[in-house]
Amino acid sequence: MRPFNRIFLSFLTAYIVLILVPLITGMAVNSSIASDYEQYVKASQLTHLKKTQDVLESFIDDIKWSTYQIAGNTKLLRLIADRDQKLSGMERSALIRDTMIELNDSLLYNTSFNSTYYIYLKDQDIIITPYSIYTHSDFNDSVNFFKMENISSREWHTAISSQFYSGRILPVRSVIIEDFKNKRMIPYVQTVPIDRTGGTKNIQGAIVYLIGEADFIRFLETDELPPGGVSYIADDDYNLITLVSHADGDFSPPALAGEEGMIERTIEGKKMFIIYTTSRKNDWKYVSVLPEKWVVKSVSFYRLISIILMLLALLVCLAAAYFISNRWSRPLVSSYRSISGYLNKDVREMISLRTLTSNVSELIHQSEDLQDELISREVFVHNAFVNRLINGFFRDRKDLEKYLDHLGFRISENYYSVAIISQGVMESAGTAQSFEEIVRVKNFLKTRLQQEFPIRIMIAEQENSNLVLILMTDSDNPEQHVRTAGESLEDFSRSLPHLYSDSLFIALGETVDSLQKVHHSFMQARDVLSLSSDETGIRIIHFSDVDEKMDDFYYPLELESRLINAVKAGNEDILIGLLDTLAFENMEKRVLESNKMNNFLYGLLNSCFRIENQLSDSLGDHVENLPDRYTDGPDFESIRTFLTEVCRHQNRNKKSHNVTLVDKVADYLEKNYGNRNLSLQVVADHFSVNESYLSFFFKEQTGTNFSTYLEKIRISKAGTLLKETDEPIHIIAGKVGYNSDKTFRRVFQKHHNMSPGVYREA
Repeated sequence: MRPFNRIFLSFLTAYIVLILVPLITGMAVNSSIASDYEQYVKASQLTHLKKTQDVLESFIDDIKWSTYQIAGNTKLLRLIADRDQKLSGMERSALIRDTMIELNDSLLYNTSFNSTYYIYLKDQDIIITPYSIYTHSDFNDSVNFFKMENISSREWHTAISSQFYSGRILPVRSVIIEDFKNKRMIPYVQTVPIDRTGGTKNIQGAIVYLIGEADFIRFLETDELPPGGVSYIADDDYNLITLVSHADGDFSPPALAGEEGMIERTIEGKKMFIIYTTSRKNDWKYVSVLPEKWVVKSVSFYRLISIILMLLALLVCLAAAYFISNRWSRPLVSSYRSISGYLNKDVREMISLRTLTSNVSELIHQSEDLQDELISREVFVHNAFVNRLINGFFRDRKDLEKYLDHLGFRISENYYSVAIISQGVMESAGTAQSFEEIVRVKNFLKTRLQQEFPIRIMIAEQENSNLVLILMTDSDNPEQHVRTAGESLEDFSRSLPHLYSDSLFIALGETVDSLQKVHHSFMQARDVLSLSSDETGIRIIHFSDVDEKMDDFYYPLELESRLINAVKAGNEDILIGLLDTLAFENMEKRVLESNKMNNFLYGLLNSCFRIENQLSDSLGDHVENLPDRYTDGPDFESIRTFLTEVCRHQNRNKKSHNVTLVDKVADYLEKNYGNRNLSLQVVADHFSVNESYLSFFFKEQTGTNFSTYLEKIRISKAGTLLKETDEPIHIIAGKVGYNSDKTFRRVFQKHHNMSPGVYREA
């Protein structure tokens, strides 16, 4: 080998060694990083599964809390206690109606459009749903009202009333109940009463909340489930509660050891990664079965990119080593040739390079974090989150931050307070129109608040007429927050048309410095609403202002509104309860000075005048006028007598109106049964009443559901046409209001136990 080649190769070898040492080290470190990253990705899947578990269990806790509230409802307990049916028929009907109305205001009724509930009372022969009241035979004998997959209605109700269930969730099954037809639902069963004293003999029934499977599935993040993946929840006996599968064929849950883990298994020839965790509350297992390739796809991609980059780096470094070696070897080769020429002989000595200089580039590359961010989803509506805050559901900041992170909410303000906006008494109170007007005003206020309120707020609806605001600011101190919140509420109130602003009352709680304390501010605002009297010109009252009024009489605006509504609606039970409350607060609980007592009685008398003026056309000469009663000044018992007389008069008028309305509806159905588009909504619009109100009212007055009543008319008319004419069956079906010949035949068979053709021949 020529000397010049040996010099070049010496340089090149040295540089290659210098390159390979850090390159090999970098490959080893990269492999270790890739392995750690793989474990991190797997652990992230488990962490994500636990977050899903936490949110789902919070959802179940909400249901449990709501069922407890229902189980403790005083009217429901009174209905359960009437085993010997000592109540008269009218008292019993009124109690059932009031129970149903109160239950429809519960969180269970508003939780989801995918879910529903009913209350089964064993000894009362009553089943209460959000829309109707049934007897046991209604549910047990008609699949149109109720049917559950793989079990008869009688067997189902026997099972839930013979064993104690404390918030027991049963596996998903197909259910028919009222408007839900063959819908996949998960039963949640709570025995009533809740108290286990007396064992199974004391069981009076059960609250059954049918959770739409869609409400469970959305927690399992089906959008993130890859092809071939399975996500499910199973109980401690490995019975499936709910399942989401993107795999082919049926799936049987495998047995899993321990409370949580990450294992690899081969299922039907495919390598799968099983991630699971166990709930400490009910021993449910939350499981995700994912293709191994999908779980480690980001790791595989990272490794591929790393290998490609290392190969490219090696090629670049080899080219650089060749270039540098060639450059640094040239002077030595030139010197060698000069010496060789000067000595006039070949020098065959090996030339070694003892000095090596190079700059080593770092080849260790760290990848960016590839963890998929949790996609914000509507686990609960904004309204539900605010209600959780004001009701004090969050135990500590960690729970709250976990919940906010899962929802994707970002709240950085440092001071908060709660305001309650309440509507005043409406001229049409006690009617279906008043309910619609309250809802319309509430929606108008909500829209204006969202669009125009000057500071950041969160809004929730409370009861029928109230809006709850959480006001948030980045103020320097609580006093500045109070000023900002007060000025914002004043500006908003002034910006409203007089039609709305004159009927509003705003109660404001104290300022707090964390979201966990918002509950306290809400309670204070609620106290303001109940303790403050209706003072002209004061439309916004802060909690600190109420302390000055604690020695004053008790007659808050909210209670006056309820009293007037009760009288105008003819609801004597509610009226008596409100009057008893006023008597206790002002004559027993408080020791009022004579002038304060007179102010209270005149305030109550003023409410009587408002009622008399609003009902003047209706009262006529049926009730003695107020001026004739109080020549010597008002007294509480005389006012009680007047209000009771007016309330009873209104109740009699309402009953007369009900009879007239139900006759008009029945006559309308008789004349228009052939209209294929005839529905509850069409009839409600025709008579200018609320659809839900008409449904409840029609069932209450006739004892039959609207749809069943219309169905009977149509089938009766069809029977007449089958006997008296030779028209084809599909023509008759259209004449009596059916769009489908098939539907008509099915309904006719249900009513007559024979087909239309056989009926005609008979």
